[in-house]
Amino acid sequence: MKAGGRERILTTGLLFGISGIFALMIANVFVSQSSDRDQRQAGKWVVHTFEVLANLDSIPGHMAEAEAAQRATILTSDEDYLPAYREATQAIESAIGGLRDQTKDNGLQQARLDRLQATVQKRFKEMEEALAVAHETGMLAGRQSILTNRHKDTMQALAEQIASLKAAENELLQKRLEVSESTYRRARLLSLFSGALGLLALAGFVFLVDRTLRAREAAAAEVARQRETLRVTLASIGDGVITTDTQGRVVFLNGEAERLTGWSTADAAGQALERIFHIVNESSRAAVPNPAARALADGVVVGLANHTILIAKDGKERPIDDSAAPIRNPRGQVAGVVLVFRDVTEERGSTNQLRTLAAELSEADRRKNEFLAILAHEIRNPLAAIRNSAAVLKIAGREPATTAQAQGAIDRQMEHLVRLVEDLLDVARISRGKLALRRSRIDLRTALDQAIEASRPLCKENEQALEIEIPERPLFVDGDATRITQAIGNLLSNACKFSQRGGRIRLTVGIEQGHAIVSIRDDGVGIAAEHLSRLFDMFSQVDTSLERTQGGLGIGLNLVKQLVEMHGGRVEARSAGLGHGSEFIVHFPLLIEDPVAAVAADAALAGGTPPPTHPMAALAAAGESREDVALPLAPEPHPGRRVLVVDDNEDSADSLALLLRLQGHEVSIARDGLEAVDMALRLQPEVILLDIGLPKLNGYEAARSIRLSPQGRTIRLIALTGWGQDEDRKLSRAAGFDEHLVKPVDADHLLELLDRPWEPPASA
Repeated sequence: MKAGGRERILTTGLLFGISGIFALMIANVFVSQSSDRDQRQAGKWVVHTFEVLANLDSIPGHMAEAEAAQRATILTSDEDYLPAYREATQAIESAIGGLRDQTKDNGLQQARLDRLQATVQKRFKEMEEALAVAHETGMLAGRQSILTNRHKDTMQALAEQIASLKAAENELLQKRLEVSESTYRRARLLSLFSGALGLLALAGFVFLVDRTLRAREAAAAEVARQRETLRVTLASIGDGVITTDTQGRVVFLNGEAERLTGWSTADAAGQALERIFHIVNESSRAAVPNPAARALADGVVVGLANHTILIAKDGKERPIDDSAAPIRNPRGQVAGVVLVFRDVTEERGSTNQLRTLAAELSEADRRKNEFLAILAHEIRNPLAAIRNSAAVLKIAGREPATTAQAQGAIDRQMEHLVRLVEDLLDVARISRGKLALRRSRIDLRTALDQAIEASRPLCKENEQALEIEIPERPLFVDGDATRITQAIGNLLSNACKFSQRGGRIRLTVGIEQGHAIVSIRDDGVGIAAEHLSRLFDMFSQVDTSLERTQGGLGIGLNLVKQLVEMHGGRVEARSAGLGHGSEFIVHFPLLIEDPVAAVAADAALAGGTPPPTHPMAALAAAGESREDVALPLAPEPHPGRRVLVVDDNEDSADSLALLLRLQGHEVSIARDGLEAVDMALRLQPEVILLDIGLPKLNGYEAARSIRLSPQGRTIRLIALTGWGQDEDRKLSRAAGFDEHLVKPVDADHLLELLDRPWEPPASA
């Protein structure tokens, strides 16, 4: 046969051999994926069954906890055990709900769950009846209710039903374990078969190569060329590559491997791989099993390791991903191992940055939603007082005292709304760079005096002592007096709001390293350490609970910070913790005093124009009057209902009470949740108009407390609140409210609602 014919035959044989190997590799991938998928599915069903069994096992434990808490409540007459009782019953309901979802494809188990749920509800009813007996007739009757042991049949039925469900699940578990075992055996057989085929194909390929090498020297030269190509390829690829012999000693490192490990091929050759490729777990710092060792020992490909750190020769550390595969000789025997690894520092950093960014975006979204809810609440409260007062003016006619009270409430709440809007606008202007300071050489003491005078009424109202210590010498700064007054006024206002009645607030000014140091210290509620770092953030609310005693949008301190920094200063907050008061310290840079400039500045200050008057005062000064406006005469009062108004906003509560009294209703007022519960049980009103955001005890908890009493079950509870989202309405219904009205409520609608006949629900 001619050489050309032999070459064609050899070439054709090689092509067929290579094609066969690739076909087998592809088939092996599909078979492995199918087998792996079957194993994962079987495993998931087994895990699912264990989860169902775990849920079933949790029910008796939670029921025991509920019974223990119920008995403790009855035997000790201490309702502090009730939360544990409620948590245990909720945990049981949650477990049954989980079982519903887990067995939704099993009609028989769903039927068993129906019976189980009925038994659980029966036991809940028994426990609730015992609690009701104890609450209504005393501890002795409650103990007698416990001793009757009526629940034994129920608990026996509950145990039997749980046992029935578990037996069915255990039967399913056994079947699924058998399926999993069968799938595993099939996967092993398929793996062995595909591996055998692969080895067979590899053997055929080696045979053809060997025959080709023996047949002609040209084939040997081609193989040598291919080996050189492979070496050059390994040396030039971006991943690090290390090869070893059968003893795990290093044979070759490509350029990237030399860079990452710090070892050259010449220095590393013949040394143990573990010395050259030193890896540890990035969290525990414990040694990580080398993937090449397993590939060499078991003759298998070892997948990527996670959370691995490579320690280079010079001690530098890098996070890496790595994998290893055996190198086989023409006879299929393991002749060494190839280890491939790469530096994932940038990828790991990008992943961490994405996680941080996602967390920050989530937090920003949460704070935005929280701010919008608080904004709606803060605006609705003054609007409610204004709307109530407007209704009073419409009804009261020309009665001077009533008119003055309503107009005063409108003025105060309008000022509050104006302050909210002005703070929002100032923050928006600063964020857009639109707020310009009207700088001049001013005496800081003048701005401080104006802020102090503006804060004195609030201190007086709260019976708080305001102590001032300001140097007699001028403190000249380059600044905007109005904005400095605004910043210091906000801090003083905060000190008043968050200090108890009769508290002490101290403003002092010192000089340090060319700065005026303004300190505002109070002995109020204080600030928790975890809140100090974000106290000056936009929309930051230290207290976002329904019981928070002070309003606000969470932008005041951020506005203070920005205004102070615009003056080249800084502000900081200090507190020893909750209950230990707080201190805000503002640093203003002082001007170097120039006697000539000081004289001119003092003259300018002496001849300055007075601040603009309040718009209402300007209207009065102009002689305008509303005397000529004809107001409707107040209607004749009619016999009304006994109503309790509960609101911590005095103007809102007082104006609503005045409106209701003008309509002939008998009205009492409570300022917080605890007072509301006490007055409800003591006065027995027919209707309670109850705010949700209350100090001491929020409206939901107050409603629940009232409904627990037999007398409280016949009272009509109406939520009158600034919280108006769907979730707020669901919570009010769950707490026992009959109606949910959102501030500002229409006066005619409220009055019509009070006049409407109402009967307590049959369950009451």
